Amino acid sequence: PVEGAQDNIFLDITNISSAKDGSVSMTISALDEKGVPIRGIEKEALSLYVDSKGVDSFSVEPVSDSPLSVMMFLDISGSMEGQSIFDAKRGISYLLNRLGANDFVSLVTFGDDVKGVVPFTQKKDVIESGLDSVKAGDKKTKLYQALSYALYLASRSYYTSRNVIVMFTDGKDEGSTVTSEELISSIKTVNIPVYVFGFGDEVAKEFLKKVAYTSHGGLFLSPSYDDFTKVGDTVLEQKRGKFNVVFDLKLPTDKYVATVKLGYNGKEAKAEIVIDTLPSFAELIFVMSKNMLSCAPSTGDNIKRFKKRLSVNNILLITNLLHVIPGCSLALVLTFLWIEKTNTSDSLSIPVS
Repeated sequence: PVEGAQDNIFLDITNISSAKDGSVSMTISALDEKGVPIRGIEKEALSLYVDSKGVDSFSVEPVSDSPLSVMMFLDISGSMEGQSIFDAKRGISYLLNRLGANDFVSLVTFGDDVKGVVPFTQKKDVIESGLDSVKAGDKKTKLYQALSYALYLASRSYYTSRNVIVMFTDGKDEGSTVTSEELISSIKTVNIPVYVFGFGDEVAKEFLKKVAYTSHGGLFLSPSYDDFTKVGDTVLEQKRGKFNVVFDLKLPTDKYVATVKLGYNGKEAKAEIVIDTLPSFAELIFVMSKNMLSCAPSTGDNIKRFKKRLSVNNILLITNLLHVIPGCSLALVLTFLWIEKTNTSDSLSIPVS
């Protein structure tokens, strides 16, 4: 049985990008009450807001299948010897066979310590070889330490944009320096699903239920072949349960909060993200330099008109600069004002070809 599934549907904005023409694209993931990605979402089920104002004109586009990163964490404490370690290895092998050729997998063991056995690879046979070399027998079960490392690894994975953690354990935490409260807080931050297979009667059921619930993953106790099948199917769905919401943002350069709401099976979920259209400091300096060059007068050009154009362009850029760096020092502001004064001075000498 699956334990720890969320009571409501879940919505998460996993990526956002904007173009110079003002178009914005948000990649969104939606999960149902069982933690399974919702597919085939239509525009009618969504509502979009920018700074609490409704946006009617937007499109919904499915995201094509993309590679997935799966982190396998295997408990090798002494109590896992025998049938438990056999079943866990069998489960890992089954999940490997369900993944695609472009997916990445890593294998990590935990007991007295947390050790990487095989780093991220697309070669499933390398994982199988690493799995064959693993033996149970450690005296401790650093469960919290392993989960902490899993979250760290997943949140920094640069192989793919989609990550899943799968753990196999039969015990409670022993000897970790991380607390359960810290772990739950981290899980809320990274938004990465954690699926746990629990073996035996001593497994930390209540804690792992909370992990599954908070991460929108699942907990399987005394797992069967059908349970491995369910998780395999669910993990594969992580590749397909995303879509893009695309719209035009015809507003002045600034920061805005975009909110997306989804109605599904009589329930509602929402997600928010900040859209930052302000240019960076480096971009502003580059444009300022470009303006100074582009405004240079040609033969016969009116010098006063040139100085006026240059001044107006840079004043606009300085205004944007103060938006980007609100704590900009008075000295920096005065430096730019001095430059402007120099640019608009009647005594400015500009060579004319």
